[in-house]
Amino acid sequence: MPLAAAAIQYPLRHPAVTTVLIGPRNAGQVRQTLGWFEEDFPAGLWETLERDGLAA
Repeated sequence: MPLAAAAIQYPLRHPAVTTVLIGPRNAGQVRQTLGWFEEDFPAGLWETLERDGLAA
């Protein structure tokens, strides 16, 4: 899984976050970013990162 996908999806875990803004410079980056929003992560990824001190 791309690190960028995790970075885009991570803030959406918090209930107060309703929007994540990205800064694509062209149509290709828009398509790529949309794909990252839809990326599926393995079950337990966030919990493992939290347990290991890599995410809050």
